[in-house]
Amino acid sequence: MKDQYYDLLKHNVIGNGLNNIPELSYSHKIKILKYLLDKFSSNAINYALDKYVEFFVLENRVFIPSLQNTLIRFCNIYNSTNERE
Repeated sequence: MKDQYYDLLKHNVIGNGLNNIPELSYSHKIKILKYLLDKFSSNAINYALDKYVEFFVLENRVFIPSLQNTLIRFCNIYNSTNERE
């Protein structure tokens, strides 16, 4: 699973923000990233991961059940910001 996770990151040019959440299994990380990749660009996902690390991981506020929805919200913010430019 670990190799699949890192291959997915490399192939899609996505940062390793989820690595900051060790209690999250590689299979769960892959599932989340594949879901996001179906709906958003790599740039949006990278933005979302960066924001998640900034606002949740560094503040020690990680809550696994809402992780995917929070990343989706950040991706939507990225998309709406870039639509206006």
